[in-house]
Amino acid sequence: MDSTCRKSRDRISNLPDAVLCHIISFLPTKFAVETSVLSKRWWHLWASIPDLDFDDELLLDRDEPIGDSGRSILFKNFVDTVLLHGSRSCIRKFRLKCSDHELDSSVNSWICTLLERNVRELDLYFDMIDGSACIAEQEDELMVELGNEQLVAPQVGPEDEAEDEPEEQKYKLVVDAPNLEYLSITDFVSEDYLMSNLSSLVKAYVNVGPTIRGFDDQILYCGHIYELLRGISVVKHLSLCGETLHSLSRMLCGYVLPAFPNMTRLELEFDYGYGLEFLTEFLDMSLNLEILILDNAKKDECEVDEWASPLKVPTCLELHLKQVEIKKFDGLDFELGAIEFLLKNARVLKKMSIYCREWRDGQEFCACEKLSGFTRASRSCEFTVLCHCGGICLLS
Repeated sequence: MDSTCRKSRDRISNLPDAVLCHIISFLPTKFAVETSVLSKRWWHLWASIPDLDFDDELLLDRDEPIGDSGRSILFKNFVDTVLLHGSRSCIRKFRLKCSDHELDSSVNSWICTLLERNVRELDLYFDMIDGSACIAEQEDELMVELGNEQLVAPQVGPEDEAEDEPEEQKYKLVVDAPNLEYLSITDFVSEDYLMSNLSSLVKAYVNVGPTIRGFDDQILYCGHIYELLRGISVVKHLSLCGETLHSLSRMLCGYVLPAFPNMTRLELEFDYGYGLEFLTEFLDMSLNLEILILDNAKKDECEVDEWASPLKVPTCLELHLKQVEIKKFDGLDFELGAIEFLLKNARVLKKMSIYCREWRDGQEFCACEKLSGFTRASRSCEFTVLCHCGGICLLS
């Protein structure tokens, strides 16, 4: 009776293998493999899951007295076993978080194996991997994060070199992937970027920043960011973080932005107003832009005084720009100038939405009156301001 009752309660094990594999595919691979101890039915289910998630910090107990080398070997053997002995013909997603320098060669080997197994999505986080990271050939989605911004360990910077890190060590990120559709880069380690053969790129997220301080190196690093943008210039949707634009704004070195002929959506994040001077340059180079999102992420100690309108109105404003969204609006002069310029010249604009900060300099503020007085080139534009005062919706 008790045995029958227990079996009737084990509804999960009675599910089809495909459903069970789908369920455990949401677990980190370490835990997915551990389900094999539940019963004979579960022994080999983990070998068929299409999503793999490896984290050397999760798999290895740093307090165990086996030494760093021993931990590296255990992690390498675990990943090798899962990759080589699984019954899956196609790996849908592979996520790897790795902070062990001794695994550099293994990482390259794993990536080659994944490409052979037709991996669809790669999500990689490396903590100061020695040398260069190189991803190539046929993946459809790639997410690369270099640096240790999200790690507990302190970030190694130019004024705080690690004892075992040679001063002349240079890091380069190389991506060669003709079928790549989505690229996300968060990188405060590399000093150079080589993007090539990205003809299928649809979306890109770029959050990079300098690791050097010298004047000459700053100029060189700006050039590398421009080359990165040139390498992804076929993208349709582009998001640039504040640190990237801030890095460019520190040193205007005569570099010219590439043309973005396919881009229809652009999102720019500004730190302290820095980078807003690139807005008109991006508009000039994005002839088919339809959606523009501006995010004033940081506002303390803003050093940008006013907006400088360009002599020529960008083509996209006259022909294509349909939607503008501005986040964390502070009502500062340079913001008001940019908004006035966009409203005055965006002839086919359908909607502009502005989301105000509730506080500025410790006090509530409201810019609704100023905004409502701006001229709009598009008579069909819906102008919405969400403010602490209750919000207004201005219709032409």
